[in-house]
Amino acid sequence: MEKGSARFERLLDEPTVLRAVVESGPEAKVTLTMNLRGGEVTSLSSGHELNAVVFEACDKLKVQLVRRRHRREALRRSNTGDTHIP
Repeated sequence: MEKGSARFERLLDEPTVLRAVVESGPEAKVTLTMNLRGGEVTSLSSGHELNAVVFEACDKLKVQLVRRRHRREALRRSNTGDTHIP
């Protein structure tokens, strides 16, 4: 998870806690949960190769964080009346 932390740091503007639950067996399952102000973001992934499952769960979480950030920025622009998109 240490390598993947840089993927998330630039998308966050607040300290967060990332919880990872890994279930091994014939099919590995990974659940990543990040507690943020205003709620939780969770991603689930499963497969036969653990590394691939972890990376897929990280990618899913990153997509949710990007979507959340874009929504927050759009809301901020609409509240200030700024229509300029850099």
